[in-house]
Amino acid sequence: MQELYHNKKRDIFQIILKEFGISESKYQIDELIKLYRMCSRNLSLYPDAEKILHKLKKHNKQIAILTDGFLEAQQAKVKALKLDSVADKIIYTDALGREFWKPSEKGFLILEKQFNTRSSENIYIADNAEKDFLAPNSLGWVTVKIERKTGIHSNKLPPSDKHAPNYIIDSLDKISL
Repeated sequence: MQELYHNKKRDIFQIILKEFGISESKYQIDELIKLYRMCSRNLSLYPDAEKILHKLKKHNKQIAILTDGFLEAQQAKVKALKLDSVADKIIYTDALGREFWKPSEKGFLILEKQFNTRSSENIYIADNAEKDFLAPNSLGWVTVKIERKTGIHSNKLPPSDKHAPNYIIDSLDKISL
């Protein structure tokens, strides 16, 4: 099943339907994708992520979440993880338009304006070197890659130096305030 994750969602549903001997004409792939995106999720944060978020809040640090992907799916994740209770600002790039998904600078520029910060004052933590660090690097943000031992983005090299984070850590516990 892990290899299915790396395919596009449309391909996943086609593969699964074929595996169960169900012809595609019986099911509309688009409807299956929509149902998948809308389903409620039983998600939880990594313990170190939950700890750092509460630590940042305790120290009166502003927290923003910049997430891309389909709006309904991202909103469901934020709700399931209760991130709206710790974030001062959440940017759903899909609400700005698909052309503003990462690696677009648009969401980062909005955050700078909202928080009235200079680029060098912002720290961006993410896990996907293919798309997460290009924009904040170009703006002069401090970028940190959380490199988990497992996961779809673990042990992947950035496509270029422009995509490389400033720092790589294996646990958010390593962040000191």
